[in-house]
Amino acid sequence: MKTKLVLQFKTDGDLDSFDRLVGFEEVLSSVIGRMAEVDGHDFGTGEMNIFILTEDPIATFALVQQTDESLRPSTDMKAAYRLIDRENYVCLWPPELSHFHVA
Repeated sequence: MKTKLVLQFKTDGDLDSFDRLVGFEEVLSSVIGRMAEVDGHDFGTGEMNIFILTEDPIATFALVQQTDESLRPSTDMKAAYRLIDRENYVCLWPPELSHFHVA
């Protein structure tokens, strides 16, 4: 896989947020199927991320957007991707997002 898609959500760091993150990660694994690979998550102060390896980040994100919003860890999802061997992210969501960073 040549790109890493990152889904980012705000968090208070509570256990419920972590459980929702892990649950959504499992949903994504079944939704994206063989198109991409859920490559884990991280959970820190203020943000939590799900990492997805994919050849087509835009098509993979389109599948993510089709998931039921109630299954997501929170409603304030941000998304961006980068080539595996690069550092700069290309912002996908929300449309007005101009900078993306993983802490």
